Amino acid sequence: MFKLAIMNNAIISLGGNFNETPSIFINIIDYFNNDFGDVINFSSVYKSSPWGFKHENDFFNQILVLNTKLSSIELLNDCLKKELDFGRKRTSKKYSERNIDIDIIYYNDLIFNSEKLILPHPRIHLRKFVLLPLVEVLPNYIHPVLKKTNKELLFLCSDQGKVTKL
Repeated sequence: MFKLAIMNNAIISLGGNFNETPSIFINIIDYFNNDFGDVINFSSVYKSSPWGFKHENDFFNQILVLNTKLSSIELLNDCLKKELDFGRKRTSKKYSERNIDIDIIYYNDLIFNSEKLILPHPRIHLRKFVLLPLVEVLPNYIHPVLKKTNKELLFLCSDQGKVTKL
């Protein structure tokens, strides 16, 4: 007897503010396609001012829509490992410069809260650099907690940071 694998939909946010970050995004997409499942859609790359701290380099941001057989925790662990593989160095600072940051934004319609992972991501509605690319690929997806579409969340977002599509 065999077990059917159930596909899950995960929305992933990529970010980083080093010069090589956009090329890392391309490698991450390839990696997800080969090891995590299938990237079925992705946004344009956006450039944004740093959020939560000051830095001379702007950030690059992109959203991926992924079909995966991995559980949310397995996906998180693999994302953290992939960050390390690409040289991510975590510091004690809450926000800092980085070459790659991989966040799970949504995972199906799951509402989940643990020490390692909160779903949906708790700051989606506060970050224009997440919402703009998210609206590009999933404008009408309804946030399972806030009960608003991504497009409505963008309209209500008070983030004044500069975000431009490249």
